[in-house]
Amino acid sequence: MNIGGRYSLGRKSAPLRIGALYEAQDDQSGQPVTIHVAPADRPHNLRQVSQRLAALRHRNLPRIRELIEQDAQLFTINDEFRGTPLSQLAVPLSAELTRRYLRQVLSALNYLHTQEPPVIHRDLRPDTVLVAAHGTVQLIGLDVARVATDGAAAGPSDGDPHYAAPEQQRGEPGTAGNDLYSAGAVAFFMATGQNPPPALERAARPDAPLALPSDLPADLKQLIEKLLATSPAERLASAAAAAAVLGQQEHRIPSLLMPTDSAVDPAAGVLAEGLQRPAAAPDEESEPRSSMWGLLFGRKKKNSEPMAIPDDSSQQVTDLRDSFPFADLTQLDLDLEVAQILSETAARSIQGVCIAKVGPRELLVAVKDPSLVYIYDNVDVSTQGRYRAILQRADAVWVDRAMEWAYRNRSQADWRTWVQRRAMDQVTLTVNNPMADTALLGEKIPHPIVEATDRMLKEALSVGTSDIHLEAYENRSEVRYRIDGVLQPVISFTPEQGSAVVKRIKVMANMDIAQERVPQGGRISLALGDRRYDLRVSIVPVGAGESVVMRVLKKGSFDLTLADLGLDAEVEKKFRSALNHPHGLILVCGPTGSGKSTTLYASLKELHRPDRKLLTVEDPVEYDMDGLIQVQVNMAPRDEEQKVTFAKVLREFLRHDPEVILVGEIRDPETAHIALQASLTGHLVLSTVHTNDSVGIVSRLRDMGCKSFLVASTLRCGLAQRLARRLCTSCRQQSPVPAIVQEEMQRESVELPSAIYTARGCRECLGTGYRGRVGLYEVLEIDPTLRTLITKEVSDQELLEHLRSEGFRTLYQNGLEKVASGLVSFEEVQRVCQSG
Repeated sequence: MNIGGRYSLGRKSAPLRIGALYEAQDDQSGQPVTIHVAPADRPHNLRQVSQRLAALRHRNLPRIRELIEQDAQLFTINDEFRGTPLSQLAVPLSAELTRRYLRQVLSALNYLHTQEPPVIHRDLRPDTVLVAAHGTVQLIGLDVARVATDGAAAGPSDGDPHYAAPEQQRGEPGTAGNDLYSAGAVAFFMATGQNPPPALERAARPDAPLALPSDLPADLKQLIEKLLATSPAERLASAAAAAAVLGQQEHRIPSLLMPTDSAVDPAAGVLAEGLQRPAAAPDEESEPRSSMWGLLFGRKKKNSEPMAIPDDSSQQVTDLRDSFPFADLTQLDLDLEVAQILSETAARSIQGVCIAKVGPRELLVAVKDPSLVYIYDNVDVSTQGRYRAILQRADAVWVDRAMEWAYRNRSQADWRTWVQRRAMDQVTLTVNNPMADTALLGEKIPHPIVEATDRMLKEALSVGTSDIHLEAYENRSEVRYRIDGVLQPVISFTPEQGSAVVKRIKVMANMDIAQERVPQGGRISLALGDRRYDLRVSIVPVGAGESVVMRVLKKGSFDLTLADLGLDAEVEKKFRSALNHPHGLILVCGPTGSGKSTTLYASLKELHRPDRKLLTVEDPVEYDMDGLIQVQVNMAPRDEEQKVTFAKVLREFLRHDPEVILVGEIRDPETAHIALQASLTGHLVLSTVHTNDSVGIVSRLRDMGCKSFLVASTLRCGLAQRLARRLCTSCRQQSPVPAIVQEEMQRESVELPSAIYTARGCRECLGTGYRGRVGLYEVLEIDPTLRTLITKEVSDQELLEHLRSEGFRTLYQNGLEKVASGLVSFEEVQRVCQSG
C-alpha cells in the first residue's frame, strides 16, 4: 500500500488500542519509517491530538514527521525507531538496568505532563516500551494519548487490567497519576519478570504486599511500591519527583541521547514523600562505573569485581550490532554536501559517513559498528550540537569507499558513478608478466603507485571503458576513460605521481623505463577475477612528460550473433546474402571503436559449421572462438624474417585449404592484393578498412593499388557502421520535434514522428542520459550495374548518386530513423556521422 504517493507500507510491528504501528519506507529517501494507521472509525479529535503530538520533541518519544489523510484513514508518519518491546526481553532485568529504563520512562512522562495543556499517555505497558540496542527507551502508543483540558482527558477510559490504574479502569477522569501507576507496573515487570496483580483486585485489598525481589535495592523497591499505590493520593506527586528518587545516573549516557526538555527534580538528601536515598557506608567502596555493554550483557561478580563485558567476537555483541537497520550504500543516492556535514576527522573516528538528513536536527549516519555508544558524542561535537545521530549499520568496505568519495573525490564524480568504479576493488588483478610482480617470497609488497595503477585499471574495466588516457600537463596528469565512445575525466595525479604511474605501466608492458623521449608500444595481458583482458599500450613523449593511451581488448569466448547487433531488417538481409556466397570479399568499415571486429566475429559465428575450415589473422586476437584457427600478428622481432605480418600469414593461409578467412585489417597494398587473390581463388575473405562510408571502400582499395576490375569482380558487400549512445529508457523525455530536425528528416526522406526523445540523466545512467550503444549501419550490395560503374572507375559521388536512385539508405538516414523511433538523440547522430 502506498501512502501519500511517498511511503510504502510494510508489516505490522505493534498493535495499539486505536490502530496499529507498521514498518514502512520513505520511497524518496529510501529510509525506513514507522507509520501509525488509525482505523476509519477513529475518534473525531484524533487528528487534532496528532497535530499536538507532532510538536513534541523528546528523545524518548516518537518524532512525528507528518500527518496524511487518505481513504478515510489517518496515517501518522514517524521516524523509525528500531527497538525491542520490554515484553520480549529476557526478564527479570538487573536492578541497574531497571533503574536506567525507568528513569527514561519517567523523563518522557514528565515532559508530557508539563505540556500546556498536559498530555497523558494512559497506554503504558511492556508492549509499548521499546528498547534500542544502545539502551535508549522510547514510548510508543502516543496515538492514544489524551490531551487534558480542565483536568479531564478526552476519549474512553480503559486499559490493560495489570498496567492501567484502578481509577482509569473505573472510568474516572484521566490524570497524570494514571501514567505514574503504569510506570510502576512496568518497573515491576522489569524487576520480577511477571505482570503485577490486576489493579482492581489490588484496590480491593490495598494492604496486600507486592512480591518484589528481596535483593532489589531499597530505594528502587520503595519507589515501585509508591508508584503502585492504589489510591492516587498516596502516589508521588509527579514524574519529576519519582525520577529524583532514582538520583543521578552512575554512568552518563552520551549527551546526544539525553532529552533536551527533561525536567528531573535535582533534589538531594531527603526526597519527596519521605523517601530517602540510602547513603553509602563510610567504609564501603563506591560501586564501579559500568558501561552499557556491562548492563546489557554483564554479570556482577562477588566482592565488587567489575562486570564481565563480552569480547567483541561474542555472539551477543554480534546480535546487538545486527539489530540495527542495515544500509546498503550501493543502492543509495548519496549527496556530497550532506556527506560532508561531518568533518573528515569525525568521520574517520566513528568509521562512518552521513548518508541523509532525516529532520532539521537529525543525521542518518552509516557506520561499521553502530553499537559503539561514543559515536553519538562525536557527531554532537563535530556538528557543534546542531545534529543528533541516528545510526545504521553498513558494510565496512563500502563505508571506507564512501568516506573516500566524500573527502578524496577530486573528480567530483557522483556517488552512483563512484560505486560503479569501485565495483571491482576487491577483485584480484593479475598481470601475466613476471617482471611486473611486486610479491616477495609469495607475499605482495604494497606500494601507493602500484595500488593507484591497479585501481585505475580496475575502475576502467568495471565501467566498460574502451580506452584509458593518461595525459601529462605542466601542473597535473589527467586520467580520462572513453565510455560509450565519449571521453570522461576521472581523476588527476600530481606530475610526480603521473610520471610514476607511467613507469609502472611501462614495467607491466615490458617497455624500456629509461627511455622517455621516444615513442614506445607494448601490450599488457591481465586477468581481473575470471575475466581476461589485453591492453594495447602506446606511449608518446610530450612537452610535460609522456602521454599514454591503452586500448582495452576483452578476451574470452564470443557469444553474439548477427541478430544481437540490432541490424535493420533490410541491412541484415543484404549482409546475410553476401555471407552466403562461397567466395568473395566482404569489408566492414568505420573509425576506431565503431564495432567492426564485433560484426566480423558475429559473422564468423554464422559461418561456422563442422564442414568448413575458418582461419583468422588478427592484431590482437580479441576473442577465443572454438573451432577456429586464430593467429596473432607479431611485429616485435627486429629481424624482418621473424616478424608475423598480415600479408605473410594470409599468404600461408592459402595453403591450409580454408573456406573462410578473416583478416583483422587491410592496411597496406600487400595485404590488400593477397586478400583479393584469395577471394578470386574460391575463398570467402572478411576484413576491415578505415573509410568514412561504404562507398569509400572502392576508392580505398584503388588507393592501395588494387585494379578496378579486380575490385569489381571480388567485392561482394561493404558495411559501414557507427556506434551511437542509446538514450536511457528510464529517464529519456519526450519533446516536440525541433525545426532543424524536421528539416533534416524531410531532406533525407525520413518519416517525421509526432515527437522525439532527448537525454535527461538519472541514477540508472549515472546522470549522462545515455546507457549502452546502438549501431547505425549502411550496406553496399554489389550488383551487376555497380560492378560496371566500378570497372569504369567512376567517382565516389557518381556511385552514391546511382545508389540513391536505387533506394540506398545512408548512415545518416539510418541514424535519423533511430531518432524517430526514440532510440537515440539527434545530437548523438550528428556527433557520430555526417549528413549528405
